Amino acid sequence: MIKGSKGLIRDLNTAAVIETIIKYAPISRIDIAKETGLTKSTVSTIAQNLIDNGIVEETETAGKNIGRKSIPLMLKSECGYAAAIEICRGTVRLMAFNMCGQKIYATKKLPYIDGALFETIKHAVDRCLLSLGQSDYGITGICLSVDGIVKNNRIIYPPSYETPMRGLADSLTEEYGLQVYIYNKANLAVLGENLYSIRTDNAALINVSNNINMGLISNGRLFTGIGGAACSIGHMVIEAGGKPCPCGNRGCFNQYASVCAILDIVSERKNHAVNFESFCHLFNSNDKDAHLAAAYFIKYMSIGLKNVINLYNPEIIVINCPLTTYFDEIFLRLKNSLDANKGILYRAMLKDDAQFYGGAAVCITNFLKIENFTPALCYFNR
Repeated sequence: MIKGSKGLIRDLNTAAVIETIIKYAPISRIDIAKETGLTKSTVSTIAQNLIDNGIVEETETAGKNIGRKSIPLMLKSECGYAAAIEICRGTVRLMAFNMCGQKIYATKKLPYIDGALFETIKHAVDRCLLSLGQSDYGITGICLSVDGIVKNNRIIYPPSYETPMRGLADSLTEEYGLQVYIYNKANLAVLGENLYSIRTDNAALINVSNNINMGLISNGRLFTGIGGAACSIGHMVIEAGGKPCPCGNRGCFNQYASVCAILDIVSERKNHAVNFESFCHLFNSNDKDAHLAAAYFIKYMSIGLKNVINLYNPEIIVINCPLTTYFDEIFLRLKNSLDANKGILYRAMLKDDAQFYGGAAVCITNFLKIENFTPALCYFNR
């Protein structure tokens, strides 16, 4: 089984042809030339090379060309696979995708103990390899999703929980001979939601769990800042001199609008620990403490969202939060709190899976040496 991207031509013309085939498939060589501005002979040469390398295939499906009959081309979706792995506190989860970005394999959350993270991931990857069909290139890359700040494929600021990840990417590369990418979870999530749902050049995704994180696409590109720490809005101060935060500041966003902060309010008022399942029951029973906490969430989340709008001016904001996912009332009240900007707020379509789709896009674009990955609907109807 071939691994990696050996044999691919990496010039700009090839990238343009591949992107056009992916976006407009099934498409003839003549129409590729029209879309890219390349000569027919150049397109034919590149297309034949891609076919010879097992990346593109001819198909009987009718193309868009209405003139002289020409056999249309499509990306060979099963030529290789991409693996995306989420690393959380004590668990990992893996999804695999074919080369058109279609999910074809997934695991449940797999627990790991201290010191056994690599072994748990290896077990998941090995089982995945056994389940996948034969292909020319096998798994072409692995993308790791983490909560920490990442720069140049290295974690420069660890997540809030201790997870032994030093040297993990190098160990996986040595084990499988693959390129391993490490990305911040929120950054992958906004890539995934943008690719499979919103498709815009300027979008923000707010992920709310025990902490609040944001991924941002600005002018069509992922925005991470110089040190990879841009959009760490969980530590944005929204209450001067407020509650202390582990980061050393006071009044951080995390301390007021995270799921953990909201559950703490109800727990304090009830004098016992309240988990999210209990909160749901209380809220649906019109419990006054649960509704008070919800109002608290809406107030401070609204402040945070308005700051994001003023700072980044996104076309769309997507929020992934259990409170807005499970309760229409909370989402609509939050949306209306944005006044004139309420039309830009949406709930996440992929929810807690968005980072996997973003991770697949990272692997696929790097393997194919392209920048824009926009698969045509036909790939998902096969």
